[in-house]
Amino acid sequence: MLRELDDELAAACIALRLAEARSGVRDMLRAEGIEERVGYFGRRVSVDDVLESFFAPRRMVANRRVPSSSRSWELSRSSPTVDVLRTP
Repeated sequence: MLRELDDELAAACIALRLAEARSGVRDMLRAEGIEERVGYFGRRVSVDDVLESFFAPRRMVANRRVPSSSRSWELSRSSPTVDVLRTP
């Protein structure tokens, strides 16, 4: 079932990630080869960890500065997880 879901999501360019899975569930999923498909989901992987891995690269791109001569807009971060576009 999770393989089918992962296939459908991958077709839509969406990555499936798992977090906070209990030991019995992790054992079953690993036995089925799910970890190789969706990535590591150890007992200490939290929802916050998964979200941080998603947002971190986007923050780096959003916080890059454009040379002042060509800057008609500026990106700034208003909170740790939300990027905001501000116009002058």
